[in-house]
Amino acid sequence: MDPYVNPFQKKMIEYQCRKLKTLVSNPSTFIDIGVGKIGSEAWFVKEIWPDCTIIGYEPCKQRYEYLKDSYPGHLINEAIANSFSLEGYDGVDFVVSCREEELGEYVPVRVGSTSLDDIIELLVDTKNVVVWADVEGSELLILQGAEFSLQQGRIAALNLELNSTRPAEGWCTADEVIEFLSRYNYEPFDLPKEQFTNTDVIFTKGK
Repeated sequence: MDPYVNPFQKKMIEYQCRKLKTLVSNPSTFIDIGVGKIGSEAWFVKEIWPDCTIIGYEPCKQRYEYLKDSYPGHLINEAIANSFSLEGYDGVDFVVSCREEELGEYVPVRVGSTSLDDIIELLVDTKNVVVWADVEGSELLILQGAEFSLQQGRIAALNLELNSTRPAEGWCTADEVIEFLSRYNYEPFDLPKEQFTNTDVIFTKGK
């Protein structure tokens, strides 16, 4: 398991972070869900918004151990969802529902979790929050635990990795995420016009 982002990942993450900077002015808090690797989005956020509070959540114990000493914010070994605990797979990665052919590489675990609503409620400044989630098809579980924050417009922008089709049982699709967020007047800023398999999409609150 490579603990560092590769050059292509680094380029794409930096590109998304620069786009976020054009959309959000001085966010109070950056919530990083599924940190994954050293040199990922939180490191770029620290550069572009040095005064922003960064809170990272990494449910995979292996990843948490190699991230904790270099993470540029507060790192917590928990998942984010709409429940108090989740059943998933820890090993090469953590996902709530992993692909069947990968089951041999994963160890079933149960991890503690919290919701975005609970996290945001505890912040000093509950407005102008940016959320970045790379959670392997579990986006809806996260969003269902953020309904109050979305309704109140506390989240200025979200960066979500979306799949056009359901790659595994239990994963959500881009259409499902877009429909859910539209209920709270959040719109995709940079949804590709051409067909895609999976891609990062930024959502912002409509006027």
